Formats: sequence, C-alpha cells, structure tokens
Amino acid sequence: MTATPGETELKLVDKTSAEFSRKELAQIMETAGCDSFSPEYQAVLEKAWELDFFHILLPEAAGGNGLGLGSLCTVLKNICTEDSSLGTIILATLAAYDVLLESQQEPLLAEFTVNQNHLRSFLIGLPLFLNPLEEGIDVVAARTSAGYSLSGSQPYLVLAGLAEKVLLPATIEGEEGFSYFLVDLAEAGADVSDPVVGMGNSACPVCDVELNNINGIQCCDPSKGGAIFSRISSKLSIALAAMQTGIMKGSFRDALAYTSNRKQGGRSIVHWSEVKKILSDMATNIQLAEMLVKQCCTSMELHEKNWQANADAAVIRITDMAYDVTTDGIRVMGGVGYMKDFHQERRFRDARHLMSVFGMLQLKKLSFLENHISKSAVHIA
Repeated sequence: MTATPGETELKLVDKTSAEFSRKELAQIMETAGCDSFSPEYQAVLEKAWELDFFHILLPEAAGGNGLGLGSLCTVLKNICTEDSSLGTIILATLAAYDVLLESQQEPLLAEFTVNQNHLRSFLIGLPLFLNPLEEGIDVVAARTSAGYSLSGSQPYLVLAGLAEKVLLPATIEGEEGFSYFLVDLAEAGADVSDPVVGMGNSACPVCDVELNNINGIQCCDPSKGGAIFSRISSKLSIALAAMQTGIMKGSFRDALAYTSNRKQGGRSIVHWSEVKKILSDMATNIQLAEMLVKQCCTSMELHEKNWQANADAAVIRITDMAYDVTTDGIRVMGGVGYMKDFHQERRFRDARHLMSVFGMLQLKKLSFLENHISKSAVHIA
C-alpha cells in the first residue's frame, strides 16, 4: 500500500525534526547549555525557523505550510526529547499567531509573516503560563484619541527580551471580558526586567514587564477574548502533551542506556527485576501518551463533538505521566540521576514547569471536573 500525501509529509517532518534534534540541538545543549541569548543557541533557533518548524500551523496565505496539528506534535515531540525550551519557544509563538488567526487579524498577521526573513521580527511574545479566565489580568487598557493605552504589570512574559512585539490580554475600562492587544516593547513606557530564572525550560527567555501608558493595537472584542483563549488552549494543549511525551522519551532513552552499561554484581543492572519493572512502567506510559496525542489530533481535525474535552483530559493525564516517568528516570540511575551531566534532573524540572502552560494544573483539573459534573447532572436529571 502506498502512503498518502499526508503520510508522506508527516514522515518527512518526522525525519527532519528528529535529525535536527539529534545532531544539532543535542550538541548545542552540551556546549551552550541553557543560555538562550548565546550565539550558539541563537543559531539553532534560526535553523529551526529556516526548517519551517515555526510555520507548521500557519496557513499558506500567511506564509506558512499548513501541515496541521499532527505535524506540529511530531516536531515538538522530537525537539523536546533533547530540549523542551526550544519546544516552548515554538509553542508560544504559534499560540500568539493563533490569537491573530482566531481574531481574524489578517493584515496584522501579514506584517509578521509575508516576506519576513528574520526570526526576531517573526517572533511574538505571549504570557503562555497564564489562564486569563481563572487567574486574573493586571493590564488595563484605556481609550485614547489614537486607540488604546495600556498600563499595568505582566509577570513571566514568554519571549519578552527576545521578541520585538508581544500579545497581552487586557481588560478595558467599563467593559466585561478581555481583549488581546499587540504591544511593541521597544516603545517608551515599557519596562522589561532582566530574564527571570525559572525552575525549568531555562533556555526559553522570560521577563516581567511593567507598562505605563504604552500604545496597544486591539486584536479582538472583549466579549470574544475568553472564547479565543479556550479554543487555542484546548488545541495547543495537544501539542503540549506531545512535548511532555518527548521529555518522557528522552528520559527513558537515557535511563535505558545507563542501566544497560552500568554493571553491578557481575551483570548489567537493566536485568535486575526491579529496574526492569521501572523501565517497563516508563515505556508503557510513553506508548499510552503517544496513542492519546495521535487520537486527540484526529479528533480535533475531524471536528468531533467532544474534541476539546478529550484534549483537556489527555493533557492532564499525560502531564501526570510525565512527572512519574521523569521521576523514575532519576530513580533508576541512582545518585547520578541528580547530576546535571546526565540531563535527567533537567527533564524532571522541565516536565514540572510545563504543567503550568495555559494555567496551573490544579485549576485545569478542577475546571475539567466541574464541567464533567455539570454534563453528568444533565443526564442524571
């Protein structure tokens, strides 16, 4: 049986991203470490951009290749096997572009994508770790004769300091809901802090930002901001689950290699029954995670009725699995698992850090439970 065009493209994306991650990204992580502003890491960012990893979800009319969510998940899984920071940079950028797409801001979109030949101008920052529906918004937009003026604080703004422009959720005086605003951080009135050192994803630049009457371009009506966030977070949560799957695969790969080479009692410890059990549990979780991600991509692309609920459930479960797998990745290697030389401790921190993408995990669990109870109550009644 011959492969369909979609299958052929997916295989090519898989091969390209796997080779890039294994041959170039892994080497950079060994030499440049977690410095996102180093020339070496900047070079690998440029290479990822040249390979169109940042363009996968964008439609062709906007300078993208429109390969779909399945291709994005494949790329992010392969990249996060080596470095989840680059995966987070790609995810944040595509989430920002998705806001513009959902807001039907084609002219703004074209400014960033059409005939753009420099990565830094292409990037758009976003508070990726914020759920504006649950955690509140500190930025307020006031009407002016020229449009809107924004004031307030936005902590932990992903890509601030690297991207020239950012998208921020802001409330508007006298109106319900929130709008997304495009802001140029180079303007006077924007105070960008030094990079914030987080628990994980250390090569993904993050800064706190203070705004004082800075101009902002409104991208959507405040009555639509919440719905736009919900659609984007559900869709890209599938990509987040793929990132966690990649972290798990990297953890398992290194754990298997270490236990195969480490000898004690005259044999490799991979043959010890307890070690086998741990590795088996890790492999099972990875297999289940890959299956869930694939099913969620199919469900979304077919516009099935419950695809958003399926995506939310999958990312909650896979996030918990990633915590367990990266913990086991450290445990099976003993004391050296805590050493930076083996990267297992970094994967553990990265997996924990990614739990908060699109909002805190516990709030996601509570929200999912409340929605499930509400739907169940209708059937029970």
